[in-house]
Amino acid sequence: MSRSCTRILITVALAVIMGLTGSAGAMAAPSLHERGAIVVGGEPKYMVADAAGDTLYVSDTTGNDVAVVDVATGLVTRRFSVPDGPVGLALSADEQTLFVASYFGDAVYRIDVATGAHTATSTDVSAPWALLLIDVPGRGTLLAVTEHHADRVSFLDPGSLHRVAQLPTAYYPYQMDVDPVARRLYVVSYGGRSGGELMAVDLVTLTRLWVRATGGGSFDVQIDRERGNEIVTDLVGGTLTWVDSGGGVRQTKAVPGTPRGVRLSAAGDELYVADQANGLLQTFDPVSGIAQGSEAVGSRPGALTWLPGAESPLLVVANQGDGTLSLLSAGEPVHGFADVPPSHRFHREIRVLSLRGALGGYAQPDGTSVFHPDATLVRAQLAKVLVGSLGLHTEEVETAGTAFSDVPLTTGAYPYDYVVEAARLGIVTGIPGVPPRFKPYDTVTRVQLTRMVVRAAAAVGSPLAPASGGSPFADVASDNPDLPTILAAYKAGLISGVVGADGRLRFQPYAPATRGQTARVVFNLLGALR
Repeated sequence: MSRSCTRILITVALAVIMGLTGSAGAMAAPSLHERGAIVVGGEPKYMVADAAGDTLYVSDTTGNDVAVVDVATGLVTRRFSVPDGPVGLALSADEQTLFVASYFGDAVYRIDVATGAHTATSTDVSAPWALLLIDVPGRGTLLAVTEHHADRVSFLDPGSLHRVAQLPTAYYPYQMDVDPVARRLYVVSYGGRSGGELMAVDLVTLTRLWVRATGGGSFDVQIDRERGNEIVTDLVGGTLTWVDSGGGVRQTKAVPGTPRGVRLSAAGDELYVADQANGLLQTFDPVSGIAQGSEAVGSRPGALTWLPGAESPLLVVANQGDGTLSLLSAGEPVHGFADVPPSHRFHREIRVLSLRGALGGYAQPDGTSVFHPDATLVRAQLAKVLVGSLGLHTEEVETAGTAFSDVPLTTGAYPYDYVVEAARLGIVTGIPGVPPRFKPYDTVTRVQLTRMVVRAAAAVGSPLAPASGGSPFADVASDNPDLPTILAAYKAGLISGVVGADGRLRFQPYAPATRGQTARVVFNLLGALR
């Protein structure tokens, strides 16, 4: 049985990612749209995927770990602890070893993917940023590392993590890209007052071929092998710089916002750039540099990576400002809600759960849709939100499931199937009595929401840590039987309270939970999975 969340994250990418139609100067609708989302929490910095596109590794700089994401469900299944600000990642060819740069720890770690154990550590690096495994003729595979505070790129033996070679760079080297055919490594540096710099390295001799000045605050580089270009994003200068394979600057184009991550489409006919300041994925013609369109994503988008798939890849954007990953593919966009603008306090949470197929709205006569974030929701709706958000819903109506007398099979997939699935997983329980009842249309209270999300964490194999101690809430007594559950959710960051006029925190456990509040609590749950 296929999971509904799998359809959201994967099936939407089955249409071939197509190039733009029309002339190079004409504005057109973006060919990729944000059609899925993953919550990893913290500050997702960089990503690397396995060859099948089944697993995605994401460094979380503020959380000091690497999140391991099951792409089929869009859930974090494990986290590898990496101290002091993990950033760059590299995955070995056999996919058994993950390399992680610890920026503030001045270290590179080698991690066994099966166990999460650190099997080697290099401390002879200075503020490492990007990592890239490269094949060097006569030397085998080496791990290239850009070192911010040393202004160099180093080449480490991936087994011992000892340095075997190094080259000086300009101030603050950032990203790299490799051309295995031409046997070249390109390293971009942020630069100082004089601007950024692109360096070409001969991989046969591990020597510098040439260095070329780029724009202000250069950050990322993408090789366009078909046209013999290297395209550099200039974060501070707000430009893109095209450099040919001989080191000549072909053109520099001013672009909107602050360009950070850059990737070419698989066909090489579109250039995608993360506009960090404006929360957009910008699309440009890769030859002329003329803007072709843009798509809103999450907050402070940075790194971009292609996620391979059976039919067509997904473009993944790491949104550093809101702890999410945006999944973009060809197809119809997922429209937002007219009453939840970007300025709304629950916009992020409602947008993400809508992209995951767990939240819907109410169609209006004018063709728009509204969400009613301040309205309440009922128990059946919450069951659907939880199994949908966690990728636990299946298409088949499971008639063999345990039913409640007030949720008969005759009600169809909703609410019957969702309630049965949630009950089977232990997320929801019925009302004591014979026969058992669920009261599917009773309004959800804040304490009921808390109970269900705590059970949901356990249902996906990521139970919240047991919590003890006194109540942080003035209206939750120490002898309240729900205190352990409320306390576990509070300490995990799933719930918060309201500060009263007396300065004391209150939870209001028996007040109705709103749709917006529910979206935030479930969003927080996704970010807390371990």
